[in-house]
Amino acid sequence: MRLYGDIMKIEIFFYKGDDTLSKLIKWLTQKPYSHTGIIVGGLTVFDTDFTRDLSLRDLPWNKSDIDIITLNLSDAQYEDAINWIRGHNRIKYDNWENVRFILGYKKSNGVYKLNCVEATVDFLCSIGILNIIYRDDNISPGDLFNLLNGRI
Repeated sequence: MRLYGDIMKIEIFFYKGDDTLSKLIKWLTQKPYSHTGIIVGGLTVFDTDFTRDLSLRDLPWNKSDIDIITLNLSDAQYEDAINWIRGHNRIKYDNWENVRFILGYKKSNGVYKLNCVEATVDFLCSIGILNIIYRDDNISPGDLFNLLNGRI
């Protein structure tokens, strides 16, 4: 039985926000996206932002405000995906690392917290979709989109 419905596919969303913070992030990164996360079960998002810890919630945007990359999973990847989601529920959001990222500094060592891109990259690495060194480097939502589309 599937925990979140038919989750043999995972969708990674990329938010094209037009609020003040989104505009700032897009301007600083020179990319069209300000936020990223994981869609499970069609309308449920597993993500984090400066207002909340990593957790499940209903999709908060219109689908016209996001671009989606769909990934098909094997049975083993599906199990890894569910285990990652269970193991990372309520991980704290990393405000300080987000400020460091926006200012262009490398990731520092410290308490295990994640921003939206770190959480999505960690998830994709844990299920074998990505095998990259970006876990310890700065990567924007737009960089991740390009990477998944083979543009980096």
